[in-house]
Amino acid sequence: MRIESCNGTVFYNRISGELGVSRAFGNIEMKDLVISEPEGQTWPLTQNDDLLILASDGLYRSYSQEYVIKRILELRAQNMSLGKVSETILEECISLDKVKKAC
Repeated sequence: MRIESCNGTVFYNRISGELGVSRAFGNIEMKDLVISEPEGQTWPLTQNDDLLILASDGLYRSYSQEYVIKRILELRAQNMSLGKVSETILEECISLDKVKKAC
């Protein structure tokens, strides 16, 4: 809605049908349509916090936050390293994305 209010268009999930937002920040022709200010939030971390998950929207297009946390805890219960947990979830996400595209 914000892009359209600036006389831009969005189709095929791209600005003007050609530009992915992640690549838009350096594109001078799109400066009036794309905001480069990130959205962020802060929380204090405590000793009671078990996880801090840094992920792109690509992960959350496939899985809910609740599922990601549940899956991390399942894999950690198998004594899997955090590196292997990340790799496993990424591989599962990529496989799911391929299945969705094939349908």
